[in-house]
Amino acid sequence: MFGKKSKLTVVLFLATVLLSGCANNKMPDLSNKNSSSKVDQDKQPTVAIALARGKILQSSGLITIPVVLKNIGSNSTVISSKNFTLEVQGHKFNTFNAPGEASDYHQDFDSNRIWNNTLSFYLGTTLTPKQLQHVKLFYQMDNGKEIQAKVLTTSTNQNNIRSNLNNDMKSIGTYYSDITSFVKKNKEGEDISLKDSFSDPDYDKFKTWIVVPKKDPHNIIIKVLNQSNTDISISFNNIELVDRNNVETRVAPSYRNYFLIIPHGKYAMASVPMESKLDVSRKPFSTKVRADDNDFFSTQDAIYPIETVISSNGKDINSLFSLTPKEYKKCNISWSKPVLDFENNKLSVIVELKDYFALHAKAKAFSLVGVNKDKTIGDKEYCCKLSPAKITKSDPTDMILSFKDLSLLKTYSNIELRYKNSKIMQIK
Repeated sequence: MFGKKSKLTVVLFLATVLLSGCANNKMPDLSNKNSSSKVDQDKQPTVAIALARGKILQSSGLITIPVVLKNIGSNSTVISSKNFTLEVQGHKFNTFNAPGEASDYHQDFDSNRIWNNTLSFYLGTTLTPKQLQHVKLFYQMDNGKEIQAKVLTTSTNQNNIRSNLNNDMKSIGTYYSDITSFVKKNKEGEDISLKDSFSDPDYDKFKTWIVVPKKDPHNIIIKVLNQSNTDISISFNNIELVDRNNVETRVAPSYRNYFLIIPHGKYAMASVPMESKLDVSRKPFSTKVRADDNDFFSTQDAIYPIETVISSNGKDINSLFSLTPKEYKKCNISWSKPVLDFENNKLSVIVELKDYFALHAKAKAFSLVGVNKDKTIGDKEYCCKLSPAKITKSDPTDMILSFKDLSLLKTYSNIELRYKNSKIMQIK
C-alpha cells in the first residue's frame, strides 16, 4: 500500500470539525483556474490542489485537525504525512511524531479515491482566540509549491467527504470483533491460528490507549500502536466511553464523520472532543466499539483490550502518558524484592512496568507503615528522597527510597509500603 507513484492532479480537503449540515450545498470550487488552456494540460499534467481546514481542536498541547483528500486525477500519487505544515505567527510545525515512535507514512492514493484522516501538531501551549485567527495550514506538492488551506463552512455537504479509501482498511470495530471471536474459539478448543484466520500472523499485535486528561475532561487522547501487518482505521463514530455507572458518552457529533488511520508498523495519536464533559469521579472508565454502525461492545475479551485511564499528570502530552503508583493498574506493574536497611534508613525495591505508560511519583507520597497484630495502623514514616522519581522503560528498575528515621518500625513484624495511603506492597 505504501510506495511512490507518478504525479497527478489531486484535490485535497482539510475537513472542518464542525461539518454538520446542509446536504444541498456544494463543495468549494476546486478546479485549476490558473491553467493556461486545456491543450496545455493535455501536453503536461498539471497539479491542482485545493486545501481547506476546519475549526481547530486544542488539548494537551496538541492541535488536531481532521483531513479529507480527494484524488480527481487520472493517475495515482502518494500521500505524505511530512508534506503538511502548520504555521503560527511565522513559526512552522510538522505533524507530531513522538521520539522513538514512528508515525510518518507514505500512502498510495489512486484516482477517484477519498482519504479521511486526522492530523495532530504539537505546540506545547494553548493558543488564544486571537492567535488562532493567524493559524495557517499548508500542504507541499512534489514540485515544492505550498498550498494554503481555506476554511470550510458548517454547510459543507458531508457526502463529499465520505471516504472510500478507509473502507479498504480494517475498521476498529471489525478488528476487535475478529480478535475477540478468535480468543473465544481457542478457549473452546478449536485449533486455529492467526495466520489461517486473518492472513496475518501478527494480527494480535494491535494496542489502543485512551487517556482522559483530568484537567481537560471535555476531550480524550487516543493513542494506538499497530504492530500487525494490517492497516486499521478508527471511525470516531464507532467508539464510546462508559463510566462505572454505565453512563455512555460518545464522541462529539462534529467529529463522528472522521477517522484516525493507523498504518501497519506505526503509531498514531489524536485529541478528540466528547459530546459532554466526562465526570472523572465516576472512574473507572471503559471503552466500547462497534462495527458497521451495529451495537457497541466491550473489548475486554480481546488479547489486548482497549485501556482507558484518567491521567492527573499535567496538561501536556509529554507528561500525560504517565501514571502514579496509585493510578497504575496492579496487573500492569510489578513491585518486588524489597530490601529494608534500618541502619541507613533506606528501602530498595525492583519496579517493572508492563504497560506503555511511564511511572512518576513524589517522594513525600510514599510511606512505610507499621501494622499491628489487630490490623490497626501503628507508626508511619514518610519518604524524604526518591530515586528515580520517574520510570519510562519496561526493564526492571531499582528504586531507592530514603527516610529520616526508621527506628520506630524495627519492632513491627508487618510493614507495608504505601502511596497516598494506598498499599503498594508488603515489605515484611
